[in-house]
Amino acid sequence: MLEAFISGFWQVVAWPAFGYMLVGIAIGFWVGLLPGIGGLATLALMLPFSYSIKDPVSAFAFLLGMLAVTGRHESGTRHSARRQGRRSRRSARHP
Repeated sequence: MLEAFISGFWQVVAWPAFGYMLVGIAIGFWVGLLPGIGGLATLALMLPFSYSIKDPVSAFAFLLGMLAVTGRHESGTRHSARRQGRRSRRSARHP
């Protein structure tokens, strides 16, 4: 089991897969900034592009990098909006 993990790790950090992962991270971060588009919608939009990638490991690295960044960024904006709502309610009660 450890051998399979190590083999998979080295396949992901090899150059073609790692390059696709970096592209996926950049796209995921950019799409995560857009309001209303979440990680699953971005995954659905990027799935046809992953079919054109010949190596399956590179395709999964692309999708994984995109989905990992979108999920993190999306939750950060949600929490900051919630905090902003609390501030506005407090200022409305205490003028």
